Amino acid sequence: MPSDQTAVPIRNEPPRLASMDIEPDILAAYRPHNGIVLICGGAETGSARLQAGMTRSLIEDPDFHGKIIEIAASIKYEFDGIEGASSLYSLSEIGRHVKSASAGMRSLLRRQAKAIILPECRDRETMEVVIEGAQTGHAVYSTVHTPSVVETVQRILAMFPQEERADCAVRLMQSLRLVVNCALIPSLDGRRIQLREYLVFGPAERALFLDMPVIAWPQLTEQLLAERGQSYAAAAGRAHAAGLISDEVVRTWLAGA
Repeated sequence: MPSDQTAVPIRNEPPRLASMDIEPDILAAYRPHNGIVLICGGAETGSARLQAGMTRSLIEDPDFHGKIIEIAASIKYEFDGIEGASSLYSLSEIGRHVKSASAGMRSLLRRQAKAIILPECRDRETMEVVIEGAQTGHAVYSTVHTPSVVETVQRILAMFPQEERADCAVRLMQSLRLVVNCALIPSLDGRRIQLREYLVFGPAERALFLDMPVIAWPQLTEQLLAERGQSYAAAAGRAHAAGLISDEVVRTWLAGA
């Protein structure tokens, strides 16, 4: 492009993480060498935007060397105009390039991707290949449509038959690195801000889960959210203290959290 022309903005340009006021714990944990990162929430919670910001960060990082391959049910953000210093981004669309998320994931395991991004994990088959991908050395990013971190773990476990659940729980916990759940709430400026509930699953946290029966995992998750992560109640309290949300909004969230 001639130097005197103005650059054309990227359509549906993914955001930069630096513009999203992301918690330091999330920034420190969202780029594992291998393992599962889940960015969760229903429609209109900003979870897709957060995931897009993470993907852009990987592409633009000069120290990230390798392939980033995404399988998408629909294209919400475009990365073609994002220049990677030493990475290669590739997109496969379900229904056009691959039959399903699980089928696409199985093919990706042979393509030596360093990071794999998948759409929602809705069933056992997809979750199994996500775990397999993490256990074979990939960083796997996906989502589950759940309202909280506790329910995210519960939803995944419920995908598996009772007789297989204990074994699958072990494999899941060996692979899990970070769960972030997102919600959008009204802010004082008339817009909306994102609240993030999260828990980092480091070696110490994973060891605690693996020492407990699966039936006790929800209670342990709630305990660790309070001690080592961030609950929605804590996120709402911080936003209120920063003058971003009203007394009424924070009361509503604290009552329901």
